[in-house]
Amino acid sequence: MPHPKDLEGEEVEGYDPIIYELHYAPMELTNEIPCLIFHERNDLVSWVDLKLEDEYTESKIVYLVAMEGYKHDEVFVSDDTMLVLSFIDDNIDNSQFTWFLQEYKSFEEAYKVALSMKETKPNCYEN
Repeated sequence: MPHPKDLEGEEVEGYDPIIYELHYAPMELTNEIPCLIFHERNDLVSWVDLKLEDEYTESKIVYLVAMEGYKHDEVFVSDDTMLVLSFIDDNIDNSQFTWFLQEYKSFEEAYKVALSMKETKPNCYEN
C-alpha cells in the first residue's frame, strides 16, 4: 500500500497503514495456524464471506471468532454463519485488530478455547 502524500506530493512522515490480520484455523488444520494479511477491511470481510458461503444453510461447524487489539478483546462463538459474518463486519473498523476465525466440531470444544482466551481476565472464574 503506497504512503499518502501531502499537498506538495511529499510522503507523509510517520504514516502507518492499517493492516488487518486474520488467523484462520479450519477444522482439518494439521499444522500452524496461517496468518492472512489484508490492507482493506472490506477485503477481510469478503474473504470470510466467501469462506463461510458453503455453510450458510445448515452449518455443522461451530465457529469461534476472536478479536484482539489495544485495550479491547472479544470472543464470539456460534454455528450461525450469518451471525459470524455480522459480528466481524460490525466490529471491524479502522483500528489495528488481530482477528481469529477457528472451526470446531462442537460448542464444547469452541467454548473451552474461548475460556482459555479469557483466562487473563480477573473475572474469568468465580472466586
